[in-house]
Parts: sequence; structure tokens; C-alpha cells
Amino acid sequence: MWKHLVGLQPAAPGFAEVTVAPKVHPEYGPRSVAGDYLSASGPIRSAWHVSFNGTSVGVNVSLPVGVRRATISVPHPFVPVAGSASGHKPAAAAVVSEGGAVVWDGKGLIGSHPGVTSASDVGDAVAFEVVNGAFAFTSTVHVL
Repeated sequence: MWKHLVGLQPAAPGFAEVTVAPKVHPEYGPRSVAGDYLSASGPIRSAWHVSFNGTSVGVNVSLPVGVRRATISVPHPFVPVAGSASGHKPAAAAVVSEGGAVVWDGKGLIGSHPGVTSASDVGDAVAFEVVNGAFAFTSTVHVL
């Protein structure tokens, strides 16, 4: 449950480094999940939700001071599959905001944002390298 639904995995002993990479889809599984995990480094909170039509995905993560580094993968939102009544696939690109400010414009990290050290597109998600703190990411479809 922690690894796949919540998306939380340790990347170093004692949860000093973690990855948060939830597996989401608007048709399969839940539309939202939230979990709190009391690690040796302190409480880690992770929650995500997919909009009804899949056009936006939100990922909220809170990391204690004991977590020195984390990778948070924010899934691309979903678009309908052409010719299918109900099929969806991940969008080719996403715009990601954090706390209401755009941090990823579909091609790269823009601006400077507290706690965010770098980002890269990793296929069906944008992976953000962060330090401890609270993050509220939202991805929406980027029209190329």
C-alpha cells in the first residue's frame, strides 16, 4: 500500500532520503489517497488526487527536518484516447504549479522556488528534487 498507493519509499536508511511516486489513473483504482507515516526521521505525509476527468493531478507532501532529500514524482494529467469512449492516457507534457506558482512549464524548471532544487521530465511524470518542507504540486495538461 505505501509503495504503490501512497507512493512512499525510503531511498536511504531511516528515511533520511525518500521517493514519493504515486501510481494514479482516472479509471483504475481510487481517485485520491492520503497517508501519514511515522518514520525514524519524523512524520511524512503524502496525499494525491486525480480530478474527475483526469485533466489535473495534485500531489501534496510534507517532509520533516529529518528528511534531507526527496524525489517527488508528479504524474502527468490524463487526456482522452482518440476513438475511445472512456479510455485515457497520460498527457505528453504537463505544466506543474507548486503552491499556486508555476514551477515547470512543460519543458523545464522555471524560477526559484523554496525547497525545490531541480526537476526533470521522466516520461509520464515530472520528478522534483526537494529538501524537507511542505509541497503542494498540481499538474495540468500542457498544450504543445
